[in-house]
Amino acid sequence: MAKKAVISIKVLCISLFVIAVSYFVFKGSIKSYPEDRGVQEALDYVRTQLTNEIGLIETYPIKADKIPYREDYVRESLSETVSMWLWILELLNLEKEFDEQLEIIQQYFLLKNDSLSWRIEIDEKGEAIPHPYGATIDDLRTVRALLEAEDKWSKKQYRETAMRLADSMKNEAQYKGYLLHQPMYDGDESGELVIDLSYLDLESMFLLSKIDSDWKAIYEKSLEVLLKGTHKSGFFYDRYNTKTETYFDFEKNFINQVICAIHLAEKGFSVNNFIQVIKSKWAQDGKIFGMYEPSTGEALVSYESIVVYALIGRLCVLVQESELYDIVIDRVNILSQTQNGSLWEGSYVGLGGHSFDHLQVLLTYVLERKLKNL
Repeated sequence: MAKKAVISIKVLCISLFVIAVSYFVFKGSIKSYPEDRGVQEALDYVRTQLTNEIGLIETYPIKADKIPYREDYVRESLSETVSMWLWILELLNLEKEFDEQLEIIQQYFLLKNDSLSWRIEIDEKGEAIPHPYGATIDDLRTVRALLEAEDKWSKKQYRETAMRLADSMKNEAQYKGYLLHQPMYDGDESGELVIDLSYLDLESMFLLSKIDSDWKAIYEKSLEVLLKGTHKSGFFYDRYNTKTETYFDFEKNFINQVICAIHLAEKGFSVNNFIQVIKSKWAQDGKIFGMYEPSTGEALVSYESIVVYALIGRLCVLVQESELYDIVIDRVNILSQTQNGSLWEGSYVGLGGHSFDHLQVLLTYVLERKLKNL
């Protein structure tokens, strides 16, 4: 026990050191862009164009008759989106709006087993129909927002809701000490019992471990999976099978790769090899592509992703990579496609852009603002 306590203290100290150093390194080195980076317009876009009459944030603008490239689109609201929005409201100290969003999440997304439905379908009558399954990354993100909010505003209901979500994950999405990417439901162990490495939000688990000691073991197992889950190429594996205890690749999406690195960097662990991968790809191609073959590092697509660049920017802030930060934020600005006078005015991702992608870019700018105002 004493050894684990020492490790936890060391991890906390490393994290605080990284934050402190990041502030001094970035304070004077971030390139001069428009001060607010369009944050106010981006917030208003969510409030006016994405939020429907019952308060749910939809994937695409609520007034759009057709969605480009999505002929089969069904109106929906996703837990990844509303949990990200909740966290942004907390970071911006918008307490009243935070409480309103939490109430909406509890009313529409919270399932009987105290996990969040990953998707709410909105039918032709405007009624919300929850999908019966959830995704642990969205529950963890909600937990982080709630526990950070409790620390700010001292409302006990935040912790109570966070621990309901945490207990549900612990009871229904834990297998042999591993946190799976979705609940097993009624203890059913017949499924794949897989971990998505990008779902291992170490910071949220660490916050929970300070309240519930059971989460210390989950945190340590998750950390081990992430630290060992890399190819010789420097890329992360996509997933880990807890039955066979083997890693494998699945989506090959570079967004998930960067998220894995962010999870480690937030707790002060080195991601230098992965940073070198990004730098080498940029030097080679003058851009970062949306998908790569993790085992070889070979690009699988020719398109870029504004979300990839925004996430790399967030990673750069954590590891004090100011030169790379300026490069990727330049790409974010170039790829931003807001269209004045359209339903997508204020959106970072433009015509047909997904609300969660918009919020990923917004979160990068909000966290940058928070760092500069320490």
